Amino acid sequence: MRKIVFALALAAITGLSQAQTPPPPVVGPQAKAPNPKVEARRAERAAAGIVSRRTDGATVRIFDIRGEKSADWTSVATKIQNFCSVAVDSVKSDKGKSATSLDFGLDAVSDPAIGAAVVISCDGGNRPALTVLPEDGVAVINADRLSAGLPAEKGETVFNARLEKEIWRSVAFVAGGYVSDYPCVLKAVSKTSDLDAVAQMTCPPVNGKVAASAKVFGLAQVQTAPYGVAVAQGWAPAPTNDAQRAIWNRVQAGKSGNAPATTPPAK
Repeated sequence: MRKIVFALALAAITGLSQAQTPPPPVVGPQAKAPNPKVEARRAERAAAGIVSRRTDGATVRIFDIRGEKSADWTSVATKIQNFCSVAVDSVKSDKGKSATSLDFGLDAVSDPAIGAAVVISCDGGNRPALTVLPEDGVAVINADRLSAGLPAEKGETVFNARLEKEIWRSVAFVAGGYVSDYPCVLKAVSKTSDLDAVAQMTCPPVNGKVAASAKVFGLAQVQTAPYGVAVAQGWAPAPTNDAQRAIWNRVQAGKSGNAPATTPPAK
């Protein structure tokens, strides 16, 4: 009997495998001849290549002001430009006359040609890891904070990967990647008067993201539910009125198999 069952199972698996295998390409006289016009158009498009243009407007510029530690982020800027379809470039610079890295970024965006600035600096281990001013179009990455906890092996590789990711995040913040498509307070705001046109509160998609991220950020969450649900889940406060007391008794009685319920004293 076992042999018969095994044989049937093997046959079923074999049939399923054969059914999932794509059929071989048709060759010979039955094969469909390529359409010369289609092939010609395809070759023409390949030969024409891809072109691009830049519209009028300012640039998102990545400034690495770490002095001797400064790196060339041109390849990263090009990737961001290609993915986000916004003009991005990168330069090495020094702090110049700016008092702080943040001042440097604010000074940079005073140039009409620079719409947003991402500044990479070394501000010490006790300063913020990332400072973002979306209304002003400035973000400052503190590279000193990114060097904490690097592995003994390939530490430089990990550090550079962290810094590159932080550049992507910074551009997303200052270039409007945080903006919600729904009626929401999270809209692009470049001046104070822009606030007059946005919604008063966040929207459900944003609320859900905040709640889902609470554990990552170590935030306490406030759970809200009907009293009966809270009693069933075991976290409801003691009843304070007759309606709550009735629900409490009913739920507790159900849990104990219709045994008399013990009602906690009202607070």
